[in-house]
Amino acid sequence: MLRRHDGIAQVQSLLERVPRAQAKPDDVLDALVACWSAQRVAAGIADSLPAVMERDACGLRTGIYY
Repeated sequence: MLRRHDGIAQVQSLLERVPRAQAKPDDVLDALVACWSAQRVAAGIADSLPAVMERDACGLRTGIYY
């Protein structure tokens, strides 16, 4: 994913700037992926797993967007 978007250098730079006492690298990557996914959802271009989501008792979709 990052290679397609030329984001490897930017991610590496961010990982180097965030102090490990504040966030571990996997936490930074999780946050970046969540942001990327949210942007795709907002733009209406996100995919999901499963493709057709069920809804829970509150009516919320039970799947993962990416």
